[in-house]
Amino acid sequence: MNSTDHHITNRFTATYTNAVAAVTGLQGPASNIITEAQYAELLANGRAGRDAARASIDFDPKPVVKLFTPHWYCRWLLTYIDPEYPQRAYGLCDPGDGRPYLGYVSLSDLEDVHGKIQFTVVPDTHFVADKPLSVYAEVAYTRGLIVT
Repeated sequence: MNSTDHHITNRFTATYTNAVAAVTGLQGPASNIITEAQYAELLANGRAGRDAARASIDFDPKPVVKLFTPHWYCRWLLTYIDPEYPQRAYGLCDPGDGRPYLGYVSLSDLEDVHGKIQFTVVPDTHFVADKPLSVYAEVAYTRGLIVT
């Protein structure tokens, strides 16, 4: 399975919405900055990525959500949530220092205005990914920031 073969259907979204409740004990998104539908898709991507890794297949999905700080240059393009640790998301992270990286981020840290981030993090409600995460990462490494 490659990135062009990966597709989330309503059937899968419904399945993973129920899985969110089973894994986290929550009825809906585990975050106030990610919608229930986005959370379900992120979790579905996490499961698909885990399955692809077990089968030694490349997995490079499009980002599901873009988060940013309105008063600073921090950006996150998230592609999946770790099914084993549903508060841990993976994606392209840009802490605003000119050195974006691929890695994990804690959803609770992003929500906590007074915690590690210390800025309000909000979703970009107009963001629609048009390419896989690896393409966004290549551009970010070259330019020193996430460009969408």
